[in-house]
Amino acid sequence: PSGLNRPGGHQSKRATLPFPLGDAALRRDGSRRRKRLGSPMARHLPLLAALLIIPIVQLVSSLGQVLQIWMSGTESSPLGHETLRLMVESAGEPSWWLLAGAAGLGAPLVEEVMYRGLLQQSARRVGVGPIWSSILTGGIFSLMHVPALPAENRIAGLSGLLVLGIGLGLLRERTGRLDACILVHVIFNGFNLLLATTVA
Repeated sequence: PSGLNRPGGHQSKRATLPFPLGDAALRRDGSRRRKRLGSPMARHLPLLAALLIIPIVQLVSSLGQVLQIWMSGTESSPLGHETLRLMVESAGEPSWWLLAGAAGLGAPLVEEVMYRGLLQQSARRVGVGPIWSSILTGGIFSLMHVPALPAENRIAGLSGLLVLGIGLGLLRERTGRLDACILVHVIFNGFNLLLATTVA
């Protein structure tokens, strides 16, 4: 094209040089990302994240429960979620397996697609930073669980779910992988199901 040629008929290097350099930069960036995601640390990151997030969530929930008992003077329920109560009451019945499947697998899949997949990425696309988008999504994720939280466990439940939501959001930003968030969420729900059947 004439716009890329100098008067003497020679092609302008100034016009063509940035494009191969840009391609090379993109290839290097993609190669680094593939190496990072394919490393042993990346493969085990969901498990490591679960081992980090779950104790923090439990600690924050415990502090929230202490605060709620101090404020209200009422004892808390050992079952901090309506689904856990229904599962304990239906132990040994076929409905238990339906509830276990919904809580252990269905909820993590649907909620992560909704919150970390759609909502958080929408916030990122309109210019919200990774930390604030994680906090925003985590807050909405926590508040959406209010109807399922018993009144005597509400502060503990909300505070713990807020920390869980923020942690999953940061994991999504760190790895770029929604499946990592789903796996951590599955582990978290499974841990709570096991805990509920033990203490109830």
